[in-house]
Amino acid sequence: MNPQRKNTLIIYGASYFWSLTTLMVMSTLTIYHEHVLGISKMHLGSIQAYAVLSMYGTKMISGILIDIFKNYKMVLIFGSILSMIARPMFAFVSGPFSIFLLRSFERLTKGVRAGPADAFLTINQQQENIGQAVAYKQVSYTLGAMSGALTASVFLYFYPDHFAMLYKLSIIPGLLATILLFYIEPIPFTEKKSTNRFQWEQIKNFPGVLYFMYFLAFAVTAARFGENFVGHRFYEYGAPTPFLPLVYIIYDLPWCLISFFLAKRLDQHDFKKTLLFGLVFLFSANILLLSSNHLIGLIAGTICAGVYAATVQGILTTAIAKMTQKDVRGTAFAIYYVVVGLGFFTSFKLTGYFAHAFNTWRMGFFGQTIISFLLILLVLLLPKRFFKD
Repeated sequence: MNPQRKNTLIIYGASYFWSLTTLMVMSTLTIYHEHVLGISKMHLGSIQAYAVLSMYGTKMISGILIDIFKNYKMVLIFGSILSMIARPMFAFVSGPFSIFLLRSFERLTKGVRAGPADAFLTINQQQENIGQAVAYKQVSYTLGAMSGALTASVFLYFYPDHFAMLYKLSIIPGLLATILLFYIEPIPFTEKKSTNRFQWEQIKNFPGVLYFMYFLAFAVTAARFGENFVGHRFYEYGAPTPFLPLVYIIYDLPWCLISFFLAKRLDQHDFKKTLLFGLVFLFSANILLLSSNHLIGLIAGTICAGVYAATVQGILTTAIAKMTQKDVRGTAFAIYYVVVGLGFFTSFKLTGYFAHAFNTWRMGFFGQTIISFLLILLVLLLPKRFFKD
């Protein structure tokens, strides 16, 4: 097996295990924080916002560092080890401050490995296969997420309220992901390497349309709610705790199927039409989760969110990769991820504010509904030249 294909398969496998260990914890974590530890809706929104912002800030730093030192393997292993250690520690938190610190640290560890993983995956591909590789990575990630959610659901069914034990067991798939990364083979760069210092010329020489992609990335992320909060919406409806991790399967299954369908199409996409397709599903998800009083409506809203995530995340990641040279792709993804982090920060703050103000998670989706509607209008009005890669 050639080194490029081997490395690609390793990233797919590591992504599966990273996602599995994440969902073993995250599929119930905010429910545990609110209904067992008594954390307020406002605090939960703020914790999520600052934690995710720290993750994307770390992605920016790690992306720049790998463009300087060209050592993806070291950064990926380091980030994976930190993630493996962080997840079981959620079994020991007890208050808002300790939750904030650990949640920020856990997201920071993801930031160390996630940006380099995306950049490393794309440099192992031919230019015409980047979209396919990105889509298959999403498939492996969502399969891992569904496996983790199912594991959490089955565990809580047989051992109700044993959240701490579930979180401790999450170290196992994290260890498997780390072991896989040791088999990565270095890939020589065929393009001219940058000097061992960060140069602002790398950013100044980016094509103008790339900055428009960054704006879109911020806007669509601000319009996207956190998947963690969807479980609260089902909980308010009356769903039992062991059912709540299954919400992530409802979300991730369409994400997986759409990603697989798009695998050989992202490289030939009509960007504007595909983006609009995804945004319509995001707006539908926000409307359904905001207004629905029935279980069917909540499930439909969650499915719409999964379709949006697969469509829009795939085309944005592909566009960023195609618009940049390999030797500065880590930096390009670094900026992309910090922009996305600011979008999530805005979204989670809005979610916590409206949910707290109206004392219901239903209203947590109000701000995103408005943003997603305005974004659809913007994309409809802009000419196609704004979306050319």
